[in-house]
Amino acid sequence: MILHKHLRLAFVYFLLVALMGTLLRFGHLFPIPFQYRFMVHAHSHIALLGWVYTALTTLLCYCMLPSEVWIKYQRLFLVTQVTLIGMLFTFPFQGYAFLSIVFSTLFLLVSYVFAWFFVKYVPFHYKNSWSYRFFKAALVFMIVSSVGPWTLGVIMTQFGSDSVWYKIAIYFYLHFQYNGWFFMALIGVLLWTLEGKGIKLPNRILKRIYILLNLAIITTFLLSILWIKDMPKWIYAIGGMGAILQLIAYLKLFFTLRVYIKDLCAKVGKAAKLAFLMGVLFLFIKLVMQIVSAWPDWALKLVYVQDIVIGYLHLTFLGVISLILLFYFEKLGFTKLSMGVLALYVTAIIFTESLIFYKGIAVWFLWPIFDNYLFLLAFSSALFPLAICCMLYKQWKLKL
Repeated sequence: MILHKHLRLAFVYFLLVALMGTLLRFGHLFPIPFQYRFMVHAHSHIALLGWVYTALTTLLCYCMLPSEVWIKYQRLFLVTQVTLIGMLFTFPFQGYAFLSIVFSTLFLLVSYVFAWFFVKYVPFHYKNSWSYRFFKAALVFMIVSSVGPWTLGVIMTQFGSDSVWYKIAIYFYLHFQYNGWFFMALIGVLLWTLEGKGIKLPNRILKRIYILLNLAIITTFLLSILWIKDMPKWIYAIGGMGAILQLIAYLKLFFTLRVYIKDLCAKVGKAAKLAFLMGVLFLFIKLVMQIVSAWPDWALKLVYVQDIVIGYLHLTFLGVISLILLFYFEKLGFTKLSMGVLALYVTAIIFTESLIFYKGIAVWFLWPIFDNYLFLLAFSSALFPLAICCMLYKQWKLKL
Protein backbone atom coordinates (compact mmCIF):
# COMPACT_ATOMS: atom_id res chain seq x y z
CA MET A 1 0.00 0.00 0.00
CA ILE A 2 1.27 3.47 -0.96
CA LEU A 3 0.59 5.11 2.40
CA HIS A 4 2.41 2.38 4.31
CA LYS A 5 5.53 3.24 2.31
CA HIS A 6 5.02 6.91 3.16
CA LEU A 7 4.85 6.08 6.84
CA ARG A 8 7.97 3.96 6.61
CA LEU A 9 9.80 6.98 5.22
CA ALA A 10 8.43 9.06 8.12
CA PHE A 11 10.06 6.56 10.50
CA VAL A 12 13.35 6.96 8.61
CA TYR A 13 13.14 10.71 9.22
CA PHE A 14 12.37 10.01 12.89
CA LEU A 15 15.53 7.90 13.08
CA LEU A 16 17.61 10.61 11.38
CA VAL A 17 16.28 13.20 13.84
CA ALA A 18 17.26 10.97 16.77
CA LEU A 19 20.73 10.38 15.30
CA MET A 20 21.29 14.10 14.77
CA GLY A 21 20.12 14.83 18.31
CA THR A 22 22.52 12.22 19.69
CA LEU A 23 25.33 13.65 17.56
CA LEU A 24 24.65 17.09 19.04
CA ARG A 25 24.90 15.64 22.56
CA PHE A 26 28.15 13.79 21.86
CA GLY A 27 29.53 16.92 20.22
CA HIS A 28 29.93 18.33 23.74
CA LEU A 29 32.10 15.36 24.72
CA PHE A 30 34.26 14.67 21.67
CA PRO A 31 35.73 16.80 18.86
CA ILE A 32 33.28 15.78 16.12
CA PRO A 33 33.75 17.80 12.89
CA PHE A 34 30.42 19.55 12.37
CA GLN A 35 29.01 23.04 12.84
CA TYR A 36 26.80 22.80 15.95
CA ARG A 37 24.32 25.54 15.02
CA PHE A 38 23.91 24.20 11.47
CA MET A 39 23.14 20.73 12.82
CA VAL A 40 20.56 22.19 15.22
CA HIS A 41 18.77 23.74 12.23
CA ALA A 42 18.79 20.41 10.38
CA HIS A 43 17.62 18.54 13.51
CA SER A 44 14.64 20.85 14.10
CA HIS A 45 13.56 21.06 10.46
CA ILE A 46 13.61 17.31 9.86
CA ALA A 47 11.88 16.69 13.20
CA LEU A 48 8.92 18.94 12.41
CA LEU A 49 8.76 18.63 8.63
CA GLY A 50 10.22 15.19 8.01
CA TRP A 51 8.87 13.05 10.84
CA VAL A 52 5.71 14.77 12.10
CA TYR A 53 4.53 16.45 8.87
CA THR A 54 4.99 13.26 6.84
CA ALA A 55 3.29 11.18 9.53
CA LEU A 56 0.32 13.54 9.96
CA THR A 57 -0.30 14.11 6.25
CA THR A 58 -0.21 10.34 5.74
CA LEU A 59 -2.80 9.89 8.49
CA LEU A 60 -5.03 12.63 7.05
CA CYS A 61 -4.93 10.98 3.63
CA TYR A 62 -5.63 7.55 5.13
CA CYS A 63 -8.55 8.82 7.18
CA MET A 64 -10.46 10.81 4.58
CA LEU A 65 -9.15 10.58 1.02
CA PRO A 66 -10.47 7.76 -1.21
CA SER A 67 -7.84 5.21 -2.26
CA GLU A 68 -8.14 6.24 -5.91
CA VAL A 69 -6.93 9.73 -4.93
CA TRP A 70 -3.77 8.35 -3.32
CA ILE A 71 -2.18 7.91 -6.77
CA LYS A 72 -2.68 11.62 -7.45
CA TYR A 73 -1.30 12.44 -4.01
CA GLN A 74 1.82 10.39 -4.77
CA ARG A 75 3.15 13.13 -7.08
CA LEU A 76 2.71 15.78 -4.40
CA PHE A 77 4.35 13.49 -1.86
CA LEU A 78 7.41 13.00 -4.09
CA VAL A 79 7.82 16.76 -4.58
CA THR A 80 7.61 17.17 -0.79
CA GLN A 81 10.37 14.60 -0.34
CA VAL A 82 12.63 16.50 -2.74
CA THR A 83 12.31 19.59 -0.53
CA LEU A 84 12.94 17.57 2.65
CA ILE A 85 15.99 15.78 1.25
CA GLY A 86 17.25 19.14 0.03
CA MET A 87 17.00 20.53 3.57
CA LEU A 88 18.62 17.38 4.97
CA PHE A 89 21.67 17.84 2.76
CA THR A 90 22.02 21.63 3.06
CA PHE A 91 21.18 22.70 6.61
CA PRO A 92 23.91 20.58 8.31
CA PHE A 93 26.61 22.09 6.08
CA GLN A 94 25.56 25.71 5.57
CA GLY A 95 22.79 26.54 8.03
CA TYR A 96 20.49 29.26 6.75
CA ALA A 97 21.99 29.97 3.32
CA PHE A 98 20.74 30.21 -0.24
CA LEU A 99 20.09 26.53 -0.99
CA SER A 100 18.60 25.63 2.40
CA ILE A 101 16.31 28.67 2.22
CA VAL A 102 15.23 27.67 -1.30
CA PHE A 103 14.31 24.15 -0.19
CA SER A 104 12.53 25.31 2.98
CA THR A 105 10.61 27.94 0.97
CA LEU A 106 9.58 25.32 -1.59
CA PHE A 107 8.42 23.10 1.27
CA LEU A 108 6.12 25.86 2.54
CA LEU A 109 4.61 26.27 -0.92
CA VAL A 110 4.11 22.50 -1.29
CA SER A 111 2.44 22.37 2.14
CA TYR A 112 -0.07 24.96 0.91
CA VAL A 113 -0.76 22.73 -2.09
CA PHE A 114 -1.36 19.80 0.28
CA ALA A 115 -3.91 21.81 2.27
CA TRP A 116 -5.75 22.69 -0.97
CA PHE A 117 -5.49 19.10 -2.25
CA PHE A 118 -6.87 17.62 0.97
CA VAL A 119 -9.85 19.98 1.19
CA LYS A 120 -10.62 19.49 -2.52
CA TYR A 121 -10.66 15.70 -2.51
CA VAL A 122 -12.32 14.96 0.85
CA PRO A 123 -15.65 13.25 0.01
CA PHE A 124 -18.80 15.24 0.67
CA HIS A 125 -20.08 12.84 3.35
CA TYR A 126 -17.14 13.81 5.60
CA LYS A 127 -17.68 17.56 5.28
CA ASN A 128 -20.03 17.88 8.27
CA SER A 129 -18.08 15.57 10.57
CA TRP A 130 -16.21 16.94 13.57
CA SER A 131 -13.07 15.10 12.56
CA TYR A 132 -13.00 17.03 9.26
CA ARG A 133 -13.54 20.34 11.09
CA PHE A 134 -10.54 19.61 13.30
CA PHE A 135 -8.46 18.57 10.29
CA LYS A 136 -9.37 21.76 8.45
CA ALA A 137 -8.56 23.89 11.50
CA ALA A 138 -5.22 22.06 11.78
CA LEU A 139 -4.36 22.94 8.18
CA VAL A 140 -5.35 26.57 8.76
CA PHE A 141 -2.96 26.74 11.72
CA MET A 142 -0.26 25.08 9.60
CA ILE A 143 -0.62 27.89 7.05
CA VAL A 144 -0.76 30.55 9.78
CA SER A 145 2.46 29.20 11.33
CA SER A 146 4.29 29.79 8.04
CA VAL A 147 4.02 33.55 8.58
CA GLY A 148 6.98 33.17 10.95
CA PRO A 149 9.43 31.75 8.35
CA TRP A 150 8.23 34.18 5.67
CA THR A 151 9.20 37.15 7.85
CA LEU A 152 12.67 35.83 8.73
CA GLY A 153 14.36 37.17 5.61
CA VAL A 154 13.24 40.74 6.27
CA ILE A 155 13.96 40.45 9.99
CA MET A 156 17.51 39.13 9.47
CA THR A 157 18.22 41.87 6.93
CA GLN A 158 16.76 44.73 8.98
CA PHE A 159 17.39 43.65 12.59
CA GLY A 160 19.73 40.63 12.57
CA SER A 161 19.36 37.10 13.93
CA ASP A 162 20.00 38.26 17.52
CA SER A 163 17.01 40.60 17.56
CA VAL A 164 13.80 40.24 19.52
CA TRP A 165 11.84 40.05 16.26
CA TYR A 166 13.83 37.04 15.08
CA LYS A 167 12.94 35.12 18.25
CA ILE A 168 9.29 36.17 17.99
CA ALA A 169 9.11 34.84 14.42
CA ILE A 170 10.62 31.49 15.48
CA TYR A 171 8.31 31.15 18.48
CA PHE A 172 5.31 32.12 16.34
CA TYR A 173 6.12 29.30 13.93
CA LEU A 174 6.74 26.73 16.67
CA HIS A 175 3.64 27.66 18.65
CA PHE A 176 1.18 27.32 15.77
CA GLN A 177 2.92 24.17 14.52
CA TYR A 178 2.85 22.38 17.88
CA ASN A 179 -0.34 23.66 19.50
CA GLY A 180 -2.29 24.32 16.32
CA TRP A 181 -1.44 22.08 13.36
CA PHE A 182 -0.10 19.05 15.26
CA PHE A 183 -2.59 18.83 18.12
CA MET A 184 -5.72 19.67 16.13
CA ALA A 185 -4.76 17.01 13.58
CA LEU A 186 -4.20 14.43 16.34
CA ILE A 187 -7.63 15.19 17.80
CA GLY A 188 -9.12 14.88 14.32
CA VAL A 189 -7.70 11.36 13.94
CA LEU A 190 -9.10 10.40 17.33
CA LEU A 191 -12.58 11.65 16.42
CA TRP A 192 -12.43 9.98 13.00
CA THR A 193 -11.61 6.67 14.69
CA LEU A 194 -14.71 6.91 16.89
CA GLU A 195 -16.91 8.16 14.06
CA GLY A 196 -15.86 5.14 12.01
CA LYS A 197 -17.33 2.94 14.75
CA GLY A 198 -20.64 4.76 14.55
CA ILE A 199 -20.09 6.58 17.86
CA LYS A 200 -21.79 9.98 17.86
CA LEU A 201 -20.33 12.32 20.45
CA PRO A 202 -22.48 15.13 21.89
CA ASN A 203 -22.48 17.90 19.28
CA ARG A 204 -22.89 20.65 21.90
CA ILE A 205 -19.83 19.52 23.87
CA LEU A 206 -17.63 19.07 20.79
CA LYS A 207 -18.60 22.56 19.62
CA ARG A 208 -17.50 24.01 22.97
CA ILE A 209 -14.22 22.08 22.87
CA TYR A 210 -13.59 23.23 19.30
CA ILE A 211 -14.23 26.91 20.12
CA LEU A 212 -12.21 26.78 23.35
CA LEU A 213 -9.22 25.15 21.64
CA ASN A 214 -9.17 27.58 18.73
CA LEU A 215 -9.41 30.53 21.10
CA ALA A 216 -6.75 29.05 23.40
CA ILE A 217 -4.32 28.34 20.54
CA ILE A 218 -4.51 31.97 19.42
CA THR A 219 -4.22 33.55 22.88
CA THR A 220 -1.52 31.23 24.26
CA PHE A 221 0.87 32.52 21.61
CA LEU A 222 1.30 35.45 24.01
CA LEU A 223 3.01 33.03 26.42
CA SER A 224 5.80 32.74 23.85
CA ILE A 225 6.66 36.45 24.08
CA LEU A 226 6.36 37.08 27.83
CA TRP A 227 10.16 37.11 28.11
CA ILE A 228 10.22 40.53 26.41
CA LYS A 229 11.00 43.26 28.93
CA ASP A 230 8.33 45.74 30.04
CA MET A 231 5.49 43.61 28.70
CA PRO A 232 2.08 45.00 29.82
CA LYS A 233 0.36 43.02 32.55
CA TRP A 234 -2.73 42.49 30.41
CA ILE A 235 -0.62 40.42 28.01
CA TYR A 236 0.25 38.08 30.89
CA ALA A 237 -3.43 37.91 31.84
CA ILE A 238 -4.62 37.03 28.33
CA GLY A 239 -1.85 34.46 27.86
CA GLY A 240 -2.57 32.89 31.24
CA MET A 241 -6.31 32.83 30.56
CA GLY A 242 -5.62 31.15 27.22
CA ALA A 243 -3.57 28.47 28.99
CA ILE A 244 -6.41 27.86 31.45
CA LEU A 245 -8.96 27.66 28.61
CA GLN A 246 -6.72 25.16 26.85
CA LEU A 247 -6.55 22.98 29.95
CA ILE A 248 -10.34 23.17 30.35
CA ALA A 249 -10.84 22.18 26.70
CA TYR A 250 -8.58 19.13 26.99
CA LEU A 251 -10.19 18.11 30.28
CA LYS A 252 -13.62 18.35 28.63
CA LEU A 253 -12.33 16.25 25.74
CA PHE A 254 -10.81 13.68 28.09
CA PHE A 255 -13.93 13.29 30.24
CA THR A 256 -16.16 13.15 27.15
CA LEU A 257 -14.07 10.37 25.59
CA ARG A 258 -13.17 8.36 28.68
CA VAL A 259 -16.26 6.16 28.31
CA TYR A 260 -15.08 5.23 24.81
CA ILE A 261 -11.55 4.21 25.80
CA LYS A 262 -12.33 0.54 25.13
CA ASP A 263 -13.56 1.38 21.63
CA LEU A 264 -10.56 3.60 20.98
CA CYS A 265 -8.07 0.99 22.20
CA ALA A 266 -9.73 -1.99 20.50
CA LYS A 267 -7.41 -4.18 18.41
CA VAL A 268 -4.20 -2.66 19.78
CA GLY A 269 -1.62 -4.26 22.03
CA LYS A 270 -0.76 -3.34 25.61
CA ALA A 271 2.29 -1.36 24.50
CA ALA A 272 0.25 0.87 22.18
CA LYS A 273 -2.37 1.45 24.89
CA LEU A 274 0.37 2.41 27.33
CA ALA A 275 1.94 4.72 24.72
CA PHE A 276 -1.39 6.52 24.36
CA LEU A 277 -1.91 6.87 28.13
CA MET A 278 1.62 8.16 28.63
CA GLY A 279 1.14 10.61 25.77
CA VAL A 280 -2.00 11.93 27.49
CA LEU A 281 -0.12 12.16 30.82
CA PHE A 282 2.71 14.15 29.21
CA LEU A 283 0.09 16.34 27.53
CA PHE A 284 -1.38 17.41 30.86
CA ILE A 285 2.11 18.06 32.26
CA LYS A 286 2.71 20.30 29.25
CA LEU A 287 -0.58 22.15 29.81
CA VAL A 288 0.23 22.81 33.47
CA MET A 289 3.68 24.09 32.47
CA GLN A 290 2.02 26.59 30.12
CA ILE A 291 -0.16 27.92 32.94
CA VAL A 292 2.86 28.24 35.25
CA SER A 293 4.81 30.10 32.53
CA ALA A 294 2.24 32.92 32.60
CA TRP A 295 3.51 33.99 36.03
CA PRO A 296 5.40 37.30 35.41
CA ASP A 297 8.58 36.57 37.41
CA TRP A 298 8.95 33.11 35.88
CA ALA A 299 8.30 34.28 32.33
CA LEU A 300 11.10 36.85 32.51
CA LYS A 301 13.60 34.29 33.81
CA LEU A 302 12.83 31.76 31.08
CA VAL A 303 14.73 33.83 28.53
CA TYR A 304 17.89 33.14 30.52
CA VAL A 305 17.11 29.45 31.11
CA GLN A 306 16.96 27.94 27.64
CA ASP A 307 17.20 24.39 28.98
CA ILE A 308 13.66 24.65 30.35
CA VAL A 309 12.39 25.84 26.97
CA ILE A 310 14.25 22.99 25.22
CA GLY A 311 12.91 20.51 27.77
CA TYR A 312 9.36 21.76 27.20
CA LEU A 313 9.67 21.46 23.41
CA HIS A 314 11.19 17.97 23.66
CA LEU A 315 8.47 16.89 26.10
CA THR A 316 5.83 18.03 23.63
CA PHE A 317 7.52 16.51 20.58
CA LEU A 318 8.84 13.23 22.02
CA GLY A 319 6.50 12.68 24.94
CA VAL A 320 3.13 13.78 23.54
CA ILE A 321 3.05 13.98 19.75
CA SER A 322 5.33 11.04 18.95
CA LEU A 323 3.79 8.66 21.50
CA ILE A 324 0.24 9.39 20.32
CA LEU A 325 1.37 8.98 16.71
CA LEU A 326 2.79 5.55 17.57
CA PHE A 327 -0.56 4.60 19.08
CA TYR A 328 -2.44 5.69 15.94
CA PHE A 329 -0.03 3.80 13.69
CA GLU A 330 -0.80 0.54 15.44
CA LYS A 331 -4.49 1.36 15.67
CA LEU A 332 -4.66 1.83 11.90
CA GLY A 333 -2.52 -1.22 11.14
CA PHE A 334 0.65 0.56 10.08
CA THR A 335 2.99 -0.98 12.65
CA LYS A 336 3.21 -3.05 15.85
CA LEU A 337 4.70 -1.68 19.04
CA SER A 338 6.33 -4.01 21.57
CA MET A 339 6.53 -3.39 25.31
CA GLY A 340 10.33 -3.69 25.30
CA VAL A 341 10.79 -1.05 22.59
CA LEU A 342 8.28 1.26 24.28
CA ALA A 343 10.11 0.84 27.60
CA LEU A 344 13.39 1.78 25.90
CA TYR A 345 11.83 4.85 24.26
CA VAL A 346 10.08 6.06 27.43
CA THR A 347 13.25 5.48 29.46
CA ALA A 348 15.06 7.77 27.02
CA ILE A 349 12.36 10.43 27.49
CA ILE A 350 12.44 10.25 31.28
CA PHE A 351 16.25 10.29 31.54
CA THR A 352 16.85 13.08 29.02
CA GLU A 353 13.98 15.25 30.25
CA SER A 354 15.06 14.85 33.88
CA LEU A 355 18.61 15.88 33.00
CA ILE A 356 17.56 18.82 30.81
CA PHE A 357 15.11 20.18 33.37
CA TYR A 358 17.64 19.61 36.17
CA LYS A 359 20.15 21.81 34.38
CA GLY A 360 17.51 24.47 33.78
CA ILE A 361 16.51 24.50 37.45
CA ALA A 362 20.16 24.44 38.50
CA VAL A 363 20.91 27.50 36.37
CA TRP A 364 17.82 29.22 37.78
CA PHE A 365 18.72 28.59 41.43
CA LEU A 366 22.51 28.66 40.95
CA TRP A 367 22.97 24.99 41.84
CA PRO A 368 26.10 23.15 40.71
CA ILE A 369 26.02 20.92 37.62
CA PHE A 370 27.48 17.51 38.49
CA ASP A 371 30.60 16.37 36.61
CA ASN A 372 29.10 13.57 34.52
CA TYR A 373 26.08 15.56 33.34
CA LEU A 374 27.04 15.81 29.65
CA PHE A 375 28.12 12.17 29.56
CA LEU A 376 24.81 10.94 31.02
CA LEU A 377 22.77 13.20 28.73
CA ALA A 378 24.61 11.98 25.63
CA PHE A 379 24.24 8.30 26.45
CA SER A 380 20.59 8.76 27.47
CA SER A 381 19.96 10.44 24.11
CA ALA A 382 21.53 7.45 22.34
CA LEU A 383 18.59 5.33 23.54
CA PHE A 384 16.28 7.17 21.13
CA PRO A 385 17.84 5.99 17.84
CA LEU A 386 18.16 2.51 19.32
CA ALA A 387 14.43 2.39 20.12
CA ILE A 388 13.43 3.89 16.76
CA CYS A 389 15.69 1.41 14.92
CA CYS A 390 13.73 -1.38 16.60
CA MET A 391 10.43 0.22 15.57
CA LEU A 392 11.60 0.59 11.97
CA TYR A 393 12.86 -3.00 11.86
CA LYS A 394 9.53 -4.23 13.23
CA GLN A 395 7.64 -2.32 10.57
CA TRP A 396 9.88 -3.67 7.82
CA LYS A 397 9.40 -7.19 9.18
CA LEU A 398 5.61 -6.84 8.91
CA LYS A 399 6.07 -6.36 5.13
CA LEU A 400 3.37 -3.75 4.94
